[in-house]
Amino acid sequence: MKKILARAGILGAIFVAAVVIFSILTSRQNADMTVDMGNASLPQIIFETEGYELNPLAGYTSEMDLTAMRDTLTPLDKDGNLTVHIKKNQKKIKDFSYTVYSLNVQKTLAEGKAVIKDGAAILSLGAAMGEEKEAVLKIELQPEDGQEIRYYTRITLAKEYHIRECLDFVEQFHTDAITKNPNNSIASLLEPNAAADNGTLQHVTLHCDYNQVLWGELKPEVVGDVQWNIKEGTTTYTSVQLKYKVRTTAADGAEALYYVKEYFRVRYYREKFYLLDYDRTMEQLLDENSKMFSPDGIDLGIVPEDISYVTNKDGTVISFVQARELWNYDQDEGKLSRVFSFLSDENDDIRNEFDQHQIKIISVDEDGSTTFAVYGYMNRGQHEGKVGAAIYYYNLKKNFVEEKAFIPSRQSFAIAEDELGKLIYYNHEKEHLYVMLDGSFYRIYLKDEGKEVIVGGLSENQYAASSDGHLIAFQIGGEYEQASEIKVMNLQTEKEYTVEAGGATVKPLGFIYDDFVYGVSRAEDAGKTVSGTSVVPMYRLEIRSTDNQVLKTYENEGVYILDVFIEDNLLTMNRVARNGEIYTAVASDYITGNEEPEVSNIQLEAYQSETEQRKMMFSFDSKIEDVSPKILKPKQVLFENPVTVTLDAGVTEGNYYVYGLGQLLGVYDRAGYAVVKADAISGVVVDSSQVCVWEKGNRDLSYEIEGFQPTVVQEGESTLAASVRAITEYEGNPIDVMKEMANGRSAIQILTNYTKGRGMDLTGCTVEQVLYIIGKGTPVIALTDHMNAVILTGYTSDTVTYMNPADGSVHTVSTEEVAAMSAGSGNTFIGYVKD
Repeated sequence: MKKILARAGILGAIFVAAVVIFSILTSRQNADMTVDMGNASLPQIIFETEGYELNPLAGYTSEMDLTAMRDTLTPLDKDGNLTVHIKKNQKKIKDFSYTVYSLNVQKTLAEGKAVIKDGAAILSLGAAMGEEKEAVLKIELQPEDGQEIRYYTRITLAKEYHIRECLDFVEQFHTDAITKNPNNSIASLLEPNAAADNGTLQHVTLHCDYNQVLWGELKPEVVGDVQWNIKEGTTTYTSVQLKYKVRTTAADGAEALYYVKEYFRVRYYREKFYLLDYDRTMEQLLDENSKMFSPDGIDLGIVPEDISYVTNKDGTVISFVQARELWNYDQDEGKLSRVFSFLSDENDDIRNEFDQHQIKIISVDEDGSTTFAVYGYMNRGQHEGKVGAAIYYYNLKKNFVEEKAFIPSRQSFAIAEDELGKLIYYNHEKEHLYVMLDGSFYRIYLKDEGKEVIVGGLSENQYAASSDGHLIAFQIGGEYEQASEIKVMNLQTEKEYTVEAGGATVKPLGFIYDDFVYGVSRAEDAGKTVSGTSVVPMYRLEIRSTDNQVLKTYENEGVYILDVFIEDNLLTMNRVARNGEIYTAVASDYITGNEEPEVSNIQLEAYQSETEQRKMMFSFDSKIEDVSPKILKPKQVLFENPVTVTLDAGVTEGNYYVYGLGQLLGVYDRAGYAVVKADAISGVVVDSSQVCVWEKGNRDLSYEIEGFQPTVVQEGESTLAASVRAITEYEGNPIDVMKEMANGRSAIQILTNYTKGRGMDLTGCTVEQVLYIIGKGTPVIALTDHMNAVILTGYTSDTVTYMNPADGSVHTVSTEEVAAMSAGSGNTFIGYVKD
């Protein structure tokens, strides 16, 4: 018996020892597999102009698409020179080279090398600019470690832009507002109105009250440096964006830190300043050590009302994005985790705060584990200096973050977010990554790094995805106007169903939450818009549930649907009426979806604070018992190297990009939609070659196109054809327009082919909006009904001059009269822009 006990004791000791040794080895192995993101290492470049340090640039380790890099505009000094400072540099630079390209990147204007002295270099670029108003500057630094680092900005000769005066004005306004200077002149510059929201400091505009612009009851203190960025510059205005942090102290002594963006559009005319636009946003950084938890929920502070968040099915775990950081709170366990951030607890390096990225929550599992993507510029870590989308999985139980894949891009953050953000979905259970890029829909098997193209060759209107990306619908079996089937896939369950309409063409339009919206069209309804664009509008619209049941049908005799916009639960239909083969725009109509998002026991709610005004909080139906949760900081874990998926695509040709308030705010396939959006936000429209199509507030008060000769319709011509012919003659390239149209080319296509420019459908614009096009020296065709057109050739402050090709007559009438004339065609205008 004693021998048995002894043997048992020995075996037990061996077992315990084995467990201990295994535990140590496992611990060491796990320690080896956990990685820290590391510090930012790429130098920062800042330019000096008129005594100001401007446009801090981050470095790129990959070649970028030059036509996409338009985030900043850097003015040369009066002598055509540019001073470049290299900062935050831990590398020894052995070579500094630069290249200047035309704005459309078709020509190289200059290239050379520069000498770095005391961390700075001076570039003489004025002569290279020639007649170019703007150009693209690319700087390449080569450290001794061999790594090439690239920097991009637009440059301009700004002799007549009054840059110094505008910057001084911005600095004075910014300082007066933040210090509440009683002797300021801010009140005289504002345009307050009833539509402004004066109940929040999160977003303050030119139309807010004076007290709001002066930060209400807050007493902000700037922390660190203010970053200055020039976004646009012309002889009539300069757009400047300031980025900085402020700290505030509440009555109870609690401190809060905020990111602030402050945007100005300033005109300097005859020694007087005009504030054309002002927009300030602030977003509080979450401080895990503050008293943000209460039994009722989590106080987020001053943040946007549409902050992104997803809960698990039970409503016990929430993942949310605040100030470009991903957080996870587990109520049952009383744990708060900062899942992902480029910020560092060890240092406050300004490079970590570079804001050209965004976090998208893809899904949250039942246990609270979270799949997410980081889009844009990678501030630090193994992808530092690259742009793309990194896919991550946060394991809540094991408290680690694993990178699953990285998709690099050559586009700017804004365009990459638009292109990659349309559809990236990761199914963690099956380890399948789904990506829609450049018309191809990929399924990538991360286990073995294989991939397949589920469908390829899709145009942008041949597919649609839900807002969270887990549902996608795409046409199969034909081109856009011929496809008789749509496949709808649930990427979460990997189940699918097919939609068809008895041989008619079905077109995917989008999703209202999880309900699928599609249109039905018939070949016999083919026709043209008033502008001459061939269309096959939809005569019926249907909404289907996730179990493939028709929930709602829209059909209106004699009225057709051209396209739709979907925002949350509201669907807007752009409609047309038929007159023979011609379709004319009529009033839009609206549909609300049947489905509402599931209500969780965690809700994002607003409440009012005496000093901070409107604040946001997550409220919990079940009370939070532990108001001092454990703070976790997950590690990045690399069991294997993440898969790099190379699916890069260029900028989509034919798109129009709307920039405003210092950022990209929309991408459209029609110029008219883009102009309307840009007008609403005082922005700029550029095409895929960076040619400026339209901008707010930068046109002459009066203009007349010189050398444009009146014309009269020829035998068999319509007034539209005569108008197009007159423009091609004006551009020195007369053609047989009737023959071109007989071959199926629209007026827009003909102008693109024969004006050395790009034809644009400006339908939906106002007369005031199209005057900018005329002011650039290009006439605009205005349709008066589905058969007749006139050519707009000039304007004053209250009149418009047009030529009527029906008889060659020239008229000058009021702007209101032209608006009434064009209303007969649904406000259809056709223009073109030249490089």
